[in-house]
Amino acid sequence: MESQDFLLNEEETRIWRSWLFGFEYMEALINRALQKHGIDSSEYRVLALLSESPEQRLRMSDVANGVNRTPSRLSHMVTRMETRDLVERQPAPTDRRGAFLVLTANGKKVLDEAVIEHAVLVRQAFIDVVGVRDFNAVGRAMGKVLQTSMPEQSRRVGAQMWGWWPTIR
Repeated sequence: MESQDFLLNEEETRIWRSWLFGFEYMEALINRALQKHGIDSSEYRVLALLSESPEQRLRMSDVANGVNRTPSRLSHMVTRMETRDLVERQPAPTDRRGAFLVLTANGKKVLDEAVIEHAVLVRQAFIDVVGVRDFNAVGRAMGKVLQTSMPEQSRRVGAQMWGWWPTIR
């Protein structure tokens, strides 16, 4: 097979770029909306993940997998979040190198203040615009991508923590 056979045709290029630009546009909209709460969309996902976890705490490695960040990138983000009292790191009692990330009372408060605005924005700017049928199609498509491309550890964490592990229908 020649390398030209792998190139995207015009329609594939258009669809791919529309999806990519649309995702980036939505991310920017969400980031602007969350600014008033002092967080961005990545930090929102960390707070949401912790809030939905038992005891509102998780191993740092599970948080990294659950929000699709490298441990190093997550560590930098967590340092910034700690300075704003959104989260707190705690040493793992059975693993000297491991640590837990814990949602603080202030982090819970910030999340509670942002969650409705986030949901309204996602609904108005995406779900209501594309409609139920296309929204479900996007979910099925991304489910297929995740099931075939995502590392096993991330899939496990996603299924366990987010409850979102997609099923293909």
